[in-house]
Amino acid sequence: MEVAGLRLLHLALGMFWAGGTVLLGFWVVPSVVAAGPAGGAVMRGMVVDRKLPQVMTVSGILTILTGLRLYQLRFSTAWLTTTEGIVLTLAGLIAIGGLAIGLFAQRPTAARLSALGETIARAGGPPTPEQVQEMGRLQAKLLRTGKLLGAHVGTAALLMAALRLAQALS
Repeated sequence: MEVAGLRLLHLALGMFWAGGTVLLGFWVVPSVVAAGPAGGAVMRGMVVDRKLPQVMTVSGILTILTGLRLYQLRFSTAWLTTTEGIVLTLAGLIAIGGLAIGLFAQRPTAARLSALGETIARAGGPPTPEQVQEMGRLQAKLLRTGKLLGAHVGTAALLMAALRLAQALS
């Protein structure tokens, strides 16, 4: 019963996390950045009003924790050398790398960008040249890390799904 519940939770959380990171990293954030100042309102809505970074962080952490427990329940040295063991180990490591990118690069960058936007809005005038430069730097980093995060988590999800499909077809 534990395995079935963990698998269902891992699958649901993983779909949300992977789908969200790929969508955000490759389409939403680039579109928001390309929209210029108008994109700031959308970013504020996602980050401040709807708490998307917190939701994505929690889903990522819970996906990893449920995956680690499933891995622990399945683990043996003999299993580790099987195709399933190798693929799930690789996918898990890639997903953990994605979580680290999200926690230590993407999330702090989004928070700094949001705080800078709030500072500019409170000032009531156009941003200073320094603020414009900092905003551009933070947006570029957000774009890079978003794509890297989406690639990591998307690849991990694809590896796991391909393994399960191959097992079902054999």
